Amino acid sequence: MTNNDNKKDIIERIKNQFSSAYLTLISLIQASILGFFIYDFSNEVISISSFTLDSIVIFCEYVAVFLLIVVVWGEYVMGAMVFKWIPGIADAFIPFLMGIAQASAIYFVDYELSSQWLFSLASLCALSWWAYRNMYQKSEKHKEDNKLVLTAINTWKKRNYYITSILAGFLTIVGIVILIYSSKWLNLTISCLASITTILYVFKCHYYWQTINKALKS
Repeated sequence: MTNNDNKKDIIERIKNQFSSAYLTLISLIQASILGFFIYDFSNEVISISSFTLDSIVIFCEYVAVFLLIVVVWGEYVMGAMVFKWIPGIADAFIPFLMGIAQASAIYFVDYELSSQWLFSLASLCALSWWAYRNMYQKSEKHKEDNKLVLTAINTWKKRNYYITSILAGFLTIVGIVILIYSSKWLNLTISCLASITTILYVFKCHYYWQTINKALKS
């Protein structure tokens, strides 16, 4: 076997084995986050004694956090399965940093909507932007392996960049507002908007992957 043949063999081995290794890592991190979520949620449910504005706020926060756990796992699973790339240092950091951001969002769930909770969501959005950028750029370097999917989601790439960056900026601004001024009705409004936004983001992910599914079936 020549050096070129050996090089190609190693590259193909890395690209083929990366998906399963990455999915294992993501599943372990997200399973840990889900366990923390269940533990924290069960404790809060026990402490809720009546149906009040505070209980609605905390429920909306938990809905948002749970949906984000589902979205992060789903996006990583689909991305790792349909794209092939050679991992770098970013692939080691992003999953763990996302796990920290999710754990922080769970930890800061409270009756009084806190700026820390919003900053945690903002950091998760910023990390999502980085994750998309990392995935697309590295997939572009191996275009022959990813040409079909990259062509199908050409318009979605910019959309994902815009959506995650806009959300990160908006949540940061709202977090600063809450830090300066907070009231029950403002907390209720923002927490409800956060849960509605995460629901809409789930639909975004659905249509995003529907685009890929159509390309694979055609």
